[in-house]
Amino acid sequence: MEQKKKANYGFRASIPTILRFTGIVGTLVALGALAIGFYVATTKPEFRSGEFPAELSEKVVGVIDGYERKETENGILKYSIRASVAKTFDDNHQELEKVRLKVYKDGDSADFDQISSDKAVYIPKGSVNDYQVFFAGNVVINTATELKIETDQVNYKSIKGLALAEEEVNFERGNMSGTAFGAMVDLNERTLELSKDVDISTFVGSLDGAQANHLKAGRAFFEAEEELISLFGGVFVSVKPVGGQKSQPGEIRALTARVYLTEQEIRKVIANGDVVIKQLPSGNGSRGVVAKSSRAEVLIDGAMKSGDLFDGVMIETFDQKGNPIKSRSDSASFERDTSRYELKDRVEIAMKEASDLSTARAAYAIYLEKAGTITLTGGAEIQQQNAGLVRGDQIIATLSPQNVLTSATAKQNAFLRQKNITRVTEAQSNSMKAWFSSGKISKAHARGGSRVDVFPSAKSSYSRFRLSAPGGLDMTFGNAGDIRTFATIGRTTLHLDPGSDPKARSRKTLTADQVNTSFSPNTNQLSAAEAIGKAVLVVDPKSATAGNYHSTVKAPRFDCGFYAENVVKHCTSTRRSRLFRKPLDKKKDDQYLEADKLDSFFDENTRDVTRYVATGKAKFKEADRNGIAERLDFSVSDQKVELRGGQPTVWDSKSRAKAPSIDWDIRSEKSVLAGGVSTTYFNQRKTGDSAPFKEENAPVYVTAEAARFDHKEMSAVYTGNARAWQEKSYVKGNKILIEEKAGRFYAEGDVNSMVYSGPKSDGKGEEPVFVTSVSMLYLRDKRQVRYEKNVDMRQGKARVTSDAADVFLNENNSVIETIVTGGVRISEPGRKASGDYVRHRVDEDTIELRGRPATFSDTEMGSSTGKLINVDLKKKRSVNSGRSTNTGTGRTRTVYKVRKGRNN
Repeated sequence: MEQKKKANYGFRASIPTILRFTGIVGTLVALGALAIGFYVATTKPEFRSGEFPAELSEKVVGVIDGYERKETENGILKYSIRASVAKTFDDNHQELEKVRLKVYKDGDSADFDQISSDKAVYIPKGSVNDYQVFFAGNVVINTATELKIETDQVNYKSIKGLALAEEEVNFERGNMSGTAFGAMVDLNERTLELSKDVDISTFVGSLDGAQANHLKAGRAFFEAEEELISLFGGVFVSVKPVGGQKSQPGEIRALTARVYLTEQEIRKVIANGDVVIKQLPSGNGSRGVVAKSSRAEVLIDGAMKSGDLFDGVMIETFDQKGNPIKSRSDSASFERDTSRYELKDRVEIAMKEASDLSTARAAYAIYLEKAGTITLTGGAEIQQQNAGLVRGDQIIATLSPQNVLTSATAKQNAFLRQKNITRVTEAQSNSMKAWFSSGKISKAHARGGSRVDVFPSAKSSYSRFRLSAPGGLDMTFGNAGDIRTFATIGRTTLHLDPGSDPKARSRKTLTADQVNTSFSPNTNQLSAAEAIGKAVLVVDPKSATAGNYHSTVKAPRFDCGFYAENVVKHCTSTRRSRLFRKPLDKKKDDQYLEADKLDSFFDENTRDVTRYVATGKAKFKEADRNGIAERLDFSVSDQKVELRGGQPTVWDSKSRAKAPSIDWDIRSEKSVLAGGVSTTYFNQRKTGDSAPFKEENAPVYVTAEAARFDHKEMSAVYTGNARAWQEKSYVKGNKILIEEKAGRFYAEGDVNSMVYSGPKSDGKGEEPVFVTSVSMLYLRDKRQVRYEKNVDMRQGKARVTSDAADVFLNENNSVIETIVTGGVRISEPGRKASGDYVRHRVDEDTIELRGRPATFSDTEMGSSTGKLINVDLKKKRSVNSGRSTNTGTGRTRTVYKVRKGRNN
């Protein structure tokens, strides 16, 4: 016993020593495990894909060295796998080393894409062609299109043919190479999507050749078979020609771009968004250029050769000393070899000489840089900062070697203005050439249909006059811009101008083949004027305010009367007359008025036109809107047109409306029609699809006693026995409102409609639904029709009455779902139902009834009463989910026989 105690004491005493030894051993084991783990982690690839499975079986069922497998489907070779070692686990996934996967296209053993890596995990998904492989370590993708991609991690999904790399990649194809962070290779479509930090270089001949071009972007998409690279975000394209000192390097910057290749060399770049194209001047005398636009297409052949620019184009050309020519336009084209620039739409070109700036404008221009000429076409003009102006349909301007304007030849509708402190000289002709010196017009020669107008530039006692000459006009100017000499030959024109009168708002010109005037007795004041033969009355506003118009009336003859002091009172044109009013505010539209007789009335103080009265087949037009009537009264001051007599009609590209009385308010863009209105919308789309009719190409008709149109808001209100219809569909009511923008159609007051169809009770086709109510609302975007108050819906022998109903339609105006609420009563042969809420889903053919209580009876299924009843018409079954007032069981269920012709 004593010995046992001693042994126990000895053991207890040795416990600390044992524990210390155990701790040391444990620590060594842990350190060894960490070292082994660190070694493994640093020597074998990790599978870092975000889609790598969190759990895979660890039970190995087989290990094969020199593994090789081919998979076919219906005798067609799909893919093959080779690996130095393959471990197969009991969940059928495999771990592969030194692996190579070949994916064949259409079973062609010579047409395949290949992925290889140090390690891989193969996970089957289902069919032979549905699997996923995670590659890690020295991953190389070689495609059938000779594209090579290198990275460290790839996730390949066979079913989509996608190889996803989430880390840095290197790629090359022929003489093209690049890098990016992240990529997706589509082996099926043979495309490459580069996710981030794209950097691509192309080389002449091979990857060892001289660098020619460089591409950078935030993201890229490469279509190998199309030889197309799409670039996105911070695009930079550098073009470095191979040609020595005479070549001009260039660059293109944009938000996005499409780069077209030929044999891996860039041939065309289509750039979009904040595009900047730049080339510096060269040693051979070629000028540099900086071009900006929203979109550009540039052709490249060793260097930038030509291009097309679109939207907000700005181009500046310059030499090594500066001397810039700056231009703006909506679009442009350039050819760098010939130094030719073609500018289109809203062209503006600036030429600077010392302190003077000359600005050319036109719809179209051609600038020949080497020849020193600018050809302007379409509303062309050259404006000098020192008050000189030349304008015409076409202008050919010549420049000195220092890009200073020396002359301008204007053709068709030529116009010249020279201004100094006291006088303004204006000349117009068919063609005109002006010479410039020291920033001013020094002389001008006008030919064909010329005229000159000299008037005070400010309040002055200087008398105003105007002369015309069809043959030609030569003018010379002094250094101060004052006219020195001029000569006129030809037709006389009567000019009526208020001069410096502050109250006067307009100037008038009366021109014809023959002009006869008469004066009041013992005065020098005009009493009457006759203009015979191709007569033209022009009313031109003095101030260029937003509400003013330039008006021209053309007629075979004018007879004019006058107030005192040669102020025009009225002019009457006989036979067919035409008025054209051009707004000075470019945001407004031109106005046209035409009639057999036209009376123009003027205010004595303002001397402006106050009213036009057109009689006999009168027609008025502004922008897209037109109006015709026997008599048309146009009040200029308040911009209102009254149409009376004949059959007054207004129309635009959307619709046409007729009424005995039409008042058209142009300024507020509103119209009022009365006396029986008839409107035709040319098709459903012209209503903005706001009408509840299904035929897109069929016209929509609306009639009423009166109507109000708000053209700006795109709305129409019809009142008094209003009716809208398309073919057999219709809506009737006391009032109809159509709102195109909001996509709303509203009718109220004794509404009667048939606008949609529902399935027949026997399931064989559809039949129309007729509905009456107090109001109806159709919402285009929801394709919803809502009826309110005293709703009565009839379809065949079926009838539903309620307080309100919501009907949801498909694109063919067939019912998808119907919801009726408030005092619902349903009746049809062999079936009745009632409740507070009923919902019918057509596709499911189910009915949900709610009420306190809801009732449902059917000759085949019996009856149910409860708070909630669900009826399945396909399965002939109803379920009462509320407590039944009859049975007290809380649930009733009936099984129905399937109707013939119904889908189950």
